[in-house]
Amino acid sequence: MSAGSDTSEQPAVSSLHENAQNLLLALSDAEDYRASTSDLKKPTGLSSSNISGRHAKTLIREGWAKKVGSEDVDAPNSANVYELTSQGKKQANLLSKRKPTPMSEEQRTLMVQNLQEQVRELEKRVDRQGGRQTGVDDDLLEQVEAHSEALEDHENRLDDIGDALDSIEGTLTKVIRRVK
Repeated sequence: MSAGSDTSEQPAVSSLHENAQNLLLALSDAEDYRASTSDLKKPTGLSSSNISGRHAKTLIREGWAKKVGSEDVDAPNSANVYELTSQGKKQANLLSKRKPTPMSEEQRTLMVQNLQEQVRELEKRVDRQGGRQTGVDDDLLEQVEAHSEALEDHENRLDDIGDALDSIEGTLTKVIRRVK
């Protein structure tokens, strides 16, 4: 058997580097499961050299993708074209079931606002009942703490997403300057 064709020899798709996972998902979303490095840059946030270099090679080594050619683009080098194999389609399907669906900025904002409102309501209930000294239900206090922790986790995730977006914006600005 060729390397990567026996599923018992393959690592779990979730053990791949996140960029390789994103490349696998981007190929699974592409028309005919085929795309060039130029087409894959936007959905993955990677440079062509990162796509062709490390991450595509990983997918090819595992038997999940194959290089099917190249195409001329408005760049010094032609763009490699990759296609998912049937095993790659299966792996992408497994991965897409595990990866959370990205939220829009509006959805994230609404979720945080909703959590903040729930925490405020729980805090008001605690205040009305006089806190622990007058016998506030322990379950209610646990809910307040859980919502507060969830809110903090979501705020941290939003900060991380904002940092990633800033990084992407910086990269896009550099690319635009080079193109001009």
